[in-house]
Amino acid sequence: MPESVKVLQIVKGLTALDIHPQANLFACGSMNQFTAIYNGHGELINNIKYYDGFMGQRVGAISCLAFHPHWPHLAVGSNDYYISVYSVEKRIR
Repeated sequence: MPESVKVLQIVKGLTALDIHPQANLFACGSMNQFTAIYNGHGELINNIKYYDGFMGQRVGAISCLAFHPHWPHLAVGSNDYYISVYSVEKRIR
């Protein structure tokens, strides 16, 4: 019977997970509007918590996550019909 290479206790109410194909990162989304970014050792790198939307509070649970295959961008979808894209690069206006 195969065994796990590593077991991590991360966010509660896990609803989504994605692993970056080139960087040593993975992201987890949860029922409580929380997204956490971890390195390959399971150490928390950053988190994105509850947020406000353009028309008031956004309260949808995280439903999906996807890293860009080559760039440090993370798309986060939620049950309130919003998609947010996060990046480690500064936004240019």
